[in-house]
Amino acid sequence: DPIENLVPRQRQVERVWHKLDEASLPVIVTAAGGVGKTVLLQTLADNLSVSHEVVLFDCFAKGAYRQPDDHRHLPKNGLLQIVNTLAFRGVCDVLLPGTGDEQALLRTALRRLRTISQNLLQRGDGRRLFILLDAADNAATFADERGEAPFSRLLIESLSASPIPSVTLVAACRDYRKVTTIGEAKVEEVHI
Repeated sequence: DPIENLVPRQRQVERVWHKLDEASLPVIVTAAGGVGKTVLLQTLADNLSVSHEVVLFDCFAKGAYRQPDDHRHLPKNGLLQIVNTLAFRGVCDVLLPGTGDEQALLRTALRRLRTISQNLLQRGDGRRLFILLDAADNAATFADERGEAPFSRLLIESLSASPIPSVTLVAACRDYRKVTTIGEAKVEEVHI
C-alpha cells in the first residue's frame, strides 16, 4: 500500500537518482531497518513514472511474505506479477501461470524485458524501464529458510551477468542482508 504523507527524502533521492543515471548493473539501496528505504522507493517510483515505465514490487507486504499461502518470493509469483503488470500496460506479452520450471520462467521473463528494452530504444525518447524491489532481503531470507530460490536474487544475478539496455533494477535491503539479497551478483550500491 502506498504510504500517505511521505516525508521528503530529497538528499537520498538525489544520491540514488545520480547512481541510476550512470548504472549499467542493478542498483542496491542499503540501510538499517526503519531508515526509510520504502519511502525512498515510493518517492522514486512517483518521480520516475512521469517519464518512464516503473514497476514497484513489495517483497514485504506488511509481513504477508511469511504467510504460508503468499509465496511472493517464488519466481512463479514475483516474476509473474512484474511481467503481467507491464503486460497490462501494453508494453509486452503476458506471462501465463505454469510456464515451465523456475529457470524456464526466468528465461521467459527476461525475454519480455528484452522486448520492452528494444521497444523503448526504438522510440528514441530516452524512456526506460525501472523495476523497483522493496524489501528484497525479506524475499531472499525467507526463500533461503525454505530451501527455495527467490525471484529477486535470480533477477538481480541475471541482470548483473547480462544487463539489458534501458532496464534498471533497483532493490532495497538491510545492509547486513546484502549478500543474502544479491548472491554472487555485481551491483552498484547506494547506502542511505
